[in-house]
Amino acid sequence: MASGIASARDLDRPVGVAKDDIRLLGRLNVNLATREELLLVPSLDGLKADELLAARERGPLTSLSAFGLGEDSLARLSLEGPSTLRRIRPLPLESFISAPATARR
Repeated sequence: MASGIASARDLDRPVGVAKDDIRLLGRLNVNLATREELLLVPSLDGLKADELLAARERGPLTSLSAFGLGEDSLARLSLEGPSTLRRIRPLPLESFISAPATARR
């Protein structure tokens, strides 16, 4: 073999394959969202979704601080503008996790 090219034996062997789950991108406008859309938001359960919807019936929400939402939920919610929240599945590409070679011939 040429000196600058590694042989297959010199490469680390893959131990396992890491695959990502469905991810969320964007933000969801709380003043326009349905209950089903609100339930897509991380750490937002049915009770919190119902609280938001009940408060919204009295008028548009101007703050989310009274609802005790976690940072992961707040990062995906907005009070104005279009809802841009999308669930995506990464491309079916696989990344290999390599283990250090333990024995060489």
